[in-house]
Amino acid sequence: MTWELRPKLAKALLHLRDVPRALRLAWDAAPTWTALSVALLLIQGILPVATVWLSRSLVNSLVAALRAGHDSPNVHNAVVAAILLGLAALADEALRALSSWVRTNQGELVQDRAEEGRLRLGDPEEAAEEAAVEQLFSSTGSLSLDTTRKRRNG
Repeated sequence: MTWELRPKLAKALLHLRDVPRALRLAWDAAPTWTALSVALLLIQGILPVATVWLSRSLVNSLVAALRAGHDSPNVHNAVVAAILLGLAALADEALRALSSWVRTNQGELVQDRAEEGRLRLGDPEEAAEEAAVEQLFSSTGSLSLDTTRKRRNG
């Protein structure tokens, strides 16, 4: 192992301990989006294998068709393999777009949940600001604290 790699590996291992907590946060905040994200990742992991298999099938069918002549059933097999290869490429692009959309929705929910957790844990700056706002509006009685929070967070 090279000396340049050790600090990077140590840093990665240090962050590895945060993975279960991050997964729990993602699952608690957006279980449906998280499950969909995992399913899409699994499908996207299978597509490269399917692409290699279909490419191999296409090449083998083309070689067999060239050897046997144009009337060979291998020409049909080559056309089918080419169509399936094109469909796999289209599916890959569609799944990338879908995964991006799912990650965006999941990320927003996770971010909201993390923000809720930060507020519950009592960020000192946020707590001081809330206390000042609450004191100000409790003396005037003109606005409720909930309205102020919605404006500030909205």
